[in-house]
Amino acid sequence: MKHLVVVGCILGTAIGAAEVGAQGGMFEYQVCMNDKSLDWNAQLFACARLLGDASLPVDVKAKAHWGSYFALWKKRMEQVTQQLQGRAPHSPIRPTDQELEHLNSAIRFDPNNIRYLVARAGVLDGRGDYNGAIRDHSEVLRLGSRSPAATLSLRAGAYLKKGDTSRAMSDCDEMLRLQPETPDPYTCRGIVLEHTGKRDEALKEYRKALDQKPTDNYGRNRIDYARGRVDQLTK
Repeated sequence: MKHLVVVGCILGTAIGAAEVGAQGGMFEYQVCMNDKSLDWNAQLFACARLLGDASLPVDVKAKAHWGSYFALWKKRMEQVTQQLQGRAPHSPIRPTDQELEHLNSAIRFDPNNIRYLVARAGVLDGRGDYNGAIRDHSEVLRLGSRSPAATLSLRAGAYLKKGDTSRAMSDCDEMLRLQPETPDPYTCRGIVLEHTGKRDEALKEYRKALDQKPTDNYGRNRIDYARGRVDQLTK
C-alpha cells in the first residue's frame, strides 16, 4: 500500500508539472507546490513565475495562488517568531492584503476546496472580518468538514468576537452533541458563559472539561486552558 501511495504522489506531481507547459517548467511547479520548504521567498518567486503564464490550466492556477498564499503565511510566521525571540520590535502582525488576494483567486478557480476556505476563514478572522470568516466556516461545514467539531469551534469564536453570544453557544452545543467525551465543547461553553458574565456557570463547564480525557494536543491545550481558568476564577 505504501508503494502505491508513493507512486501515486510521484505521478500526481509529474502530471501537474506536465500541465504547466513549457513556459512554467517543472522546477517552478515543484518549488511553488512545496509547502514544506522553509524558503518562502523562493516559493513565492516560483509561484509568480507560474502565474505569469497565461496558458496555465485552471487547477494549476488555483494551486499556484495557494502556493503564493502559503509562502506569504510562512513570511508572517517568521516575523512572529522574530518578535517572540526578541529579534524584532513587538507590533501587531495581521494577515496581509496579498494573502487574502491569493486565497480569493485560489477559491475563484477551485470554489469547493475546503483547505482554501479554512485558510481564508483564518485570514478574515485575523483581519477582523468576522462575518466573512463565519461565511467560510459555514461553507466548510456545508461541503463536509473532516473535523466538524473543530470548524464549529472556530465559527463559535468568530461569533463571539462579533458579539453574537447566542450563535456562539449554539455552535458549542453542537460540538457537545458531536464530541461529548472531549474537553473542547465544555471549554467552548465556558468561554461563552464567562464572556457573558456568568462566572459560576462558566466554572462548572471548565470543571467538566477537566473530567474529560483529551486524545490529541489540541485537546490537551483545551485542558490546560480550562485548568488556568478554574485557577483564576476560584482565587
